[in-house]
Amino acid sequence: MMKIFSKILAVLALSSFCFAINLEPLENACKSGNENTCKAVGAIKGKIADCDSGLADACLTLGLSMEQGSLGYVHLPTARKYHQKGCDFGNSLACVAVGITYAKEGNLSAAFSTYQKACANDNALACANEAYMHMMGESVPKNEKKAIELYEKSCAANNDLGCNGLGVAYANGLGVSENIQMAKDYFKKACDLNYKEGCDNYKRLQ
Repeated sequence: MMKIFSKILAVLALSSFCFAINLEPLENACKSGNENTCKAVGAIKGKIADCDSGLADACLTLGLSMEQGSLGYVHLPTARKYHQKGCDFGNSLACVAVGITYAKEGNLSAAFSTYQKACANDNALACANEAYMHMMGESVPKNEKKAIELYEKSCAANNDLGCNGLGVAYANGLGVSENIQMAKDYFKKACDLNYKEGCDNYKRLQ
């Protein structure tokens, strides 16, 4: 069974600037004459202003920068702050990203609660993540039938991970009777939704 959300990453201890993006290294490079760094500082400050003004996409971008280390370091609490602001401003992907940062930190209970809330608001990706946790019994009792319900909800909304999850379930008889044709159908749908793993799984069953 393949994981739906990202693997847990090591988190750097950067408590000296918790809940804020540290631009000092970039600003120092800018002062030294690095024009590209100056442009990057300006772009980041612009995103921060946009996020503070209520632009959800800007908040998500800032969160991903802190989550993925594109500014030279990873700081998940700050990433989660911006993801949460993006979620509050209406970006559904940011809502899921809040749960992903919790999961990366190993706080699966908080991740589950976040996915559950977002799924209840018809976020298809959150439903796929919640389904996975039910299927694997991560932070909650294992419940394959509940997982199938959520995967079906997710796939019906054309989420690639939800469709792939259903394919895995039918291929392995998890919560449903093993049915290779059904597995192929769901893997094919995941593939059609541009999920590479779905394409790979579909080919394996050909």
